[in-house]
Amino acid sequence: MFAAAGALRLRRTRPADAPDPDWKALVVIAWAGMRGVVSLASALAVPLTLADGVTAFPHRHLILFITFVVILVTLVLQGISLPLVVRLLRFGPGDEVRRARDEQALSARLAAAALAHLDQHYPDEHGQRDAVQRVRAHHAAVLHASQTDLGVEADLRAEHHKLMIDLVHAQKRALLLARRDGTYDHEVLRAAEEQLDMEEVRLHRAGH
Repeated sequence: MFAAAGALRLRRTRPADAPDPDWKALVVIAWAGMRGVVSLASALAVPLTLADGVTAFPHRHLILFITFVVILVTLVLQGISLPLVVRLLRFGPGDEVRRARDEQALSARLAAAALAHLDQHYPDEHGQRDAVQRVRAHHAAVLHASQTDLGVEADLRAEHHKLMIDLVHAQKRALLLARRDGTYDHEVLRAAEEQLDMEEVRLHRAGH
């Protein structure tokens, strides 16, 4: 397993932005990998007799017995100890979690930049006051949501995301009722549904 990962790294067949294989993940894959397939096939391939077709192959039954015992021991021992191995390796946040955090941090940074640009270049002039206030409120809400997600303490993160997902589900139920009423345009309903779906995916990524 480690040799194969090293060979892939040397060949540079992966995309330039792809991360190198994590040694902890390689340990888990190697530890959890299927055992004894080649050994069992080799043992069963031992012929019943020698080349003369009469003399029995010496110790063939012993070879099969030892092979089965080794396979059984490795399967049971490594299978039972796999949770312990995972705990000892102490995996950090996965790629999806890191990506979700980066997305939240970037969203907060872009929203802050937009607000700063509004304050600097679009003062509350008479003709633009309503438009500027609406745009500012939108980016302020995005900034607040991103900072809230990033600032939630670890022990409250699960409850926070559970609540946010529950609210998204409530909005989806309200959207379904609105669709049944036939009051709103189909494109408006579809856009709202896509927005809620994207929010739900973002929350699931951030919560795992």
